[in-house]
Amino acid sequence: MPVLKGLLFMYDFGLRNKQSTAVKNTPVYYFGRRKQIADTRMQQSTAVQIGRPRNVITHHKFEAEVEEAPEEIIAASETILGFFVAQSRDDSPDTFLKSFEDYFICHDSDNIPTELHKSTYHLLVSGRTSESIYLLNRCAFLFVNHCLKSKQTQYIGQLIQLFENAKALPNQASLATRKFRDWLDGYMMSRQYQFLQVFSPQSSSVAPSWGDRYICFSLIAQTFDPDTPVEQRQASQGLYQFLKNRYKFQLVMYLTKGCDAAPNEAAVPNPTTINTTTLKLIQKLVLKKGHSYQSMADDFLAETGKATYGEFKDRLSAHLLLSITGDRRLAWLPEKLVSF
Repeated sequence: MPVLKGLLFMYDFGLRNKQSTAVKNTPVYYFGRRKQIADTRMQQSTAVQIGRPRNVITHHKFEAEVEEAPEEIIAASETILGFFVAQSRDDSPDTFLKSFEDYFICHDSDNIPTELHKSTYHLLVSGRTSESIYLLNRCAFLFVNHCLKSKQTQYIGQLIQLFENAKALPNQASLATRKFRDWLDGYMMSRQYQFLQVFSPQSSSVAPSWGDRYICFSLIAQTFDPDTPVEQRQASQGLYQFLKNRYKFQLVMYLTKGCDAAPNEAAVPNPTTINTTTLKLIQKLVLKKGHSYQSMADDFLAETGKATYGEFKDRLSAHLLLSITGDRRLAWLPEKLVSF
């Protein structure tokens, strides 16, 4: 008996050990799907994207709440933005660009207005890079939106040149100037700056790229993105409308002059990737005059507006069978339809 009890104990212990090992190595399934173990390691960012600062840390797979921006930082950002709004409304574009360069590009404290000293101090002390770069992006697109509305798009290229031609800081530059330069470098590495470059007028010496045809789609996406600043959304909508109207004008000019232009006349470029023969066929189909199904239905309803039910039924049968009178295979359909 002791030997039998010992064998049973060893068998029971081995069975439980085997089950625990199997459970440990077996993946867990919930509702038929395998449970994924959350990875809390930091993920390396492959692209810098500046949007409205959020209260969630996104470089971890788990979400951790952080404190919101203090009220003095929000008020400071609104004060600085209000200053540039007033300049874009009251002053010339050259004056706006000079103030923008003195504040964001070079940050010369001697040329900064007195009403911005306190707000600038709050931004520097807070050390919130995302808030500062977000403010820089809003001010840049504020100027772009103003140039689009006033049809002075040549100044948008000058704004881009301010970013591209930023001079290296001297060794004796102040800490505030170096901090603003760090924000500037961070903004130029972001997707928002790449999108800002789309608004710059294209030089005639630069050959168009195959990706230029997809610019309108990116503009539409920016217009409906709630995380995009309102200034950027307005600028995107304005540029989209401009490109749409220009495309319509170029297409009309090509169809009226470019298709049948004489050899000695200046060639009008085709704004599409469709060949001329197909474009002419599409034009004939669009401009073809004739009764459509919608217009025929409207005429039928107008004629039978005061008819009785019996008259309406007879006319409806004739209207529906108008296009099949010559088809022998459907000779049975009129009598069948009238019988109902």
